[in-house]
Amino acid sequence: MSAAITALGKTKVCAGQSVSLSATSTLGMSYQWLKNGGIISGATLPTYSATQSGLYSVRVTSGLTGCTKTGNSINVIVNPVPVATVTATGPTTFCAGDV
Repeated sequence: MSAAITALGKTKVCAGQSVSLSATSTLGMSYQWLKNGGIISGATLPTYSATQSGLYSVRVTSGLTGCTKTGNSINVIVNPVPVATVTATGPTTFCAGDV
């Protein structure tokens, strides 16, 4: 039983983007994704799309034996998008030809 996960692309992204994580998919297994060691509610497929920073792993359980294994972790970093501000340092109205 394998609980290895891989990131499909970069693990450092900007806010509004996601990181696709994939576990080795095996018939008869169930999956539970974890973030920082806590269960992610409803995240029970072999793939997960992470949109928040954290340490992600997956817990795989065999439907046949009931044995459970938690694999490697992947650190996802979601950086905030910078805010651009424009401020006038002089008059904002002028006549044609003014400098």
